[in-house]
Amino acid sequence: MKRWGAGGLALLSGVLIPLGLAPFSWTLVGLAAPVCLFLALEGASPRQALGLAYLSGLGRYGLGVSWVYVSIQQHGGASPALAGALVALFVAFLALLPAAFGALYAALAPREALGRGSAFVLAWLGLEAFLGVFLTGFPWLRLGYTQEASALVGYAPLLGVLGVSLVTAALGVAIAQLLAALWRGPRRAGQALAVLGVGAGLWLGGAAAQRVSFTEPAGPALSVALVQGAVPQQLKWDPAARSEIIARYERLSAPYLGVDVLFWPEAALPIFAARAPGLLGRLERSLAEAGSALVLGIPDLTPDPAAPDTLRFLNTAQVLGAGSGRYVKHHLVPFGEYVPLEGLLRGLIAFLDLPMSRALPGPAAQPALAAAGQRWATPICYEVVFPSLVRSLARDATVLATLSNDAWFGDSLGPEQHHQMARFRARELGRPMVRVTNDGVTALINAQGAETARLPRFSPAVLTGEVQPQQGLTPYARFGDGPLWALALGLLGLALRGHRRDV
Repeated sequence: MKRWGAGGLALLSGVLIPLGLAPFSWTLVGLAAPVCLFLALEGASPRQALGLAYLSGLGRYGLGVSWVYVSIQQHGGASPALAGALVALFVAFLALLPAAFGALYAALAPREALGRGSAFVLAWLGLEAFLGVFLTGFPWLRLGYTQEASALVGYAPLLGVLGVSLVTAALGVAIAQLLAALWRGPRRAGQALAVLGVGAGLWLGGAAAQRVSFTEPAGPALSVALVQGAVPQQLKWDPAARSEIIARYERLSAPYLGVDVLFWPEAALPIFAARAPGLLGRLERSLAEAGSALVLGIPDLTPDPAAPDTLRFLNTAQVLGAGSGRYVKHHLVPFGEYVPLEGLLRGLIAFLDLPMSRALPGPAAQPALAAAGQRWATPICYEVVFPSLVRSLARDATVLATLSNDAWFGDSLGPEQHHQMARFRARELGRPMVRVTNDGVTALINAQGAETARLPRFSPAVLTGEVQPQQGLTPYARFGDGPLWALALGLLGLALRGHRRDV
């Protein structure tokens, strides 16, 4: 393939991934991403593959994380030029990781078709897995999410979203090799039929898995009310607005006292729990009289272990009324809740001095919250994009609830992408999910990962409905990523066997 053609295909492969994700959700476009990249890298040297995969990364992140601009410019106080430059640097840095894995694939892939395809799928899986842990993890824009509306989503409760990415990449390779075989003429018909059979098997396997129910009801359905405050981010931490924000949440909630559980979003109350005993006591009494529980997001304070005279923030979810428990956010957001290299970066721009950017993480293992006779796993905001973390939190839970505040991202791609990832956690674990946001996507999600109701954005409102607690474990909930890495070892074996045949 000519160099300009390969470059265009590589860039296109990256752009197709965010187009396959919410809010676009063009499923077949997402599936085409690995097809384009595999064809672009055919015959490329490691050096050429480095550049081609870098182009793919630029396309993926240039469109897919464009919402970062809103956070930096509108809420971080940076000028448009500076915000644009910072986003460009962020995208350019992230694109280095696909480039590295592309070069590694080109260096190690055998000439034999099955081994080459296996090496490509293994490299794709390795990249997505590495992005989940590198610099605390940024597992955004995973290929598997593009298949939410296809038969391949049936692999989610079996292998998690990384497993769906693996299967999607494998199907993409099969399609690419089918096209290549057809292009070479009738003599490759046998190979084309074999590849077609592999692709059809992957698709039918996902469709069959969708028909299996791994969990069952755990008690009666619960009535819930999700309170979306829609407090503008520029007012959120303004002391002059504090009383009105508190009054808004109480006013919105009052008609729904009596439901089993009410939910308020992440940091709904702009006041520290340790300094609000009167407010929390009043809420506790109202809820007790009504027989309701309230799961609310509220910041708190704790002494810094390294400097006991200094207080640090905690991002918490607490239960008041007919329930008990507190969860402290464990996986903090870099630059939003803590600043890496703080001594060098703190104060550089307002974005690096956000109100909650001096937080401490909670412990890795925390018990589920108790409310209305059920156990609730409550990942907060960014945590819901980490499958293994949510799986760990939900080990004893019958319902998922995630509290968030996506007002940081405005009317961009970010909130819908975030919501899509939350839906996948419900599907992976076979648990319904309550998702309540200050401003983002406030919605109810069933145990199959399907959204059953949502609120419009940018206005205060309350979403009511029912959730059906579930018990039992999906294979992913039981075994985690173990089966996925067993499959990866099998792919490695196929790639190595291809190398032996090359010799």
